[in-house]
Amino acid sequence: MSNAIQRRFALIATVLTLASTTVLPAVAAEFPERPIRIVVPYSAGGGADTLARVIARRLGTDLKGTVLVENKPGATGTLGAAAVHQAPADGYTLLLGNSATNAIAPAIYDHLPYSPLKDFVPVAQLTTLGNAIAVNPSLPVHNIKELVAWSKKAANDGSYGSWGEGSGGQLAMEKIKADTGMKMAHIPYKGTAPALNDVMAGILPVTMADVTGVGPFHQAGKVRVIAVTGSKRAPSMPDVPTVAEQGIPFDTDSWFALFAPANTPPRILAALREAVARVLAQPDIPKVVLNFGMNVSTITPDEFAAVQRKDVLTWAQLAKASKVKMD
Repeated sequence: MSNAIQRRFALIATVLTLASTTVLPAVAAEFPERPIRIVVPYSAGGGADTLARVIARRLGTDLKGTVLVENKPGATGTLGAAAVHQAPADGYTLLLGNSATNAIAPAIYDHLPYSPLKDFVPVAQLTTLGNAIAVNPSLPVHNIKELVAWSKKAANDGSYGSWGEGSGGQLAMEKIKADTGMKMAHIPYKGTAPALNDVMAGILPVTMADVTGVGPFHQAGKVRVIAVTGSKRAPSMPDVPTVAEQGIPFDTDSWFALFAPANTPPRILAALREAVARVLAQPDIPKVVLNFGMNVSTITPDEFAAVQRKDVLTWAQLAKASKVKMD
């Protein structure tokens, strides 16, 4: 970890420590009195689950308590998010949210049972990451320009996959299609893995995939990643240029973050923020996160709240432009 990043984490931790000790320090010092639960709105074994368990273990050690992970998948992550929204706002139930649950969802669901901005408060942004455009290695495509040209040939099967209808992968690809004139139909899959399997088998020519899931297949030569979304290149695939580097004005990052229900007591929220800041400042965390294809976040909760507000607007514009709706 660079000295600059270490200094930034130290500053965040110091500010949060001061905040937590200026309001009822005796009560804050007693937290937690029982196990904390982190709800992951996806199945066990995926990138969200793996990240949550790393954070939970270290957060429990830091707080000298128990932090459990509970998987509650369903409805593209909104089922688990809704459960946390309905939980008591006491700091003992947290959400491992991401761009899908806490930025994209209001753009594609007319009857979402929670408001990402009103019903949750950020504890911390944990990581940022991009998504990847992966093709079968036999495809004569090595960049977006070549993909656009290939898609316009009538003889080709101009279709692409993503991990679901209304997913960030679909919205990002629809943005690329609109900007380039690319002609490809969307095929929604129930997750990244089945879409990647079909690309490797030659059944599906192209798919959007999360960087975490596609990295090992790219490195093994089983798929070819031609671009990644987000503001920077994926640490696990530094040779792959971003979409923005290839002339497409789209640099919105995907992210994972911890959220608490709105109205969580300020002293409890401050204690959680302080503890998470210390966890993210641990020297080996950047390398651990790098193995997942992610970048550790270095911004404050307030800075992240501003990012989230901006992302909600960005994804809403993309969903409207692509006419994507789930209900």
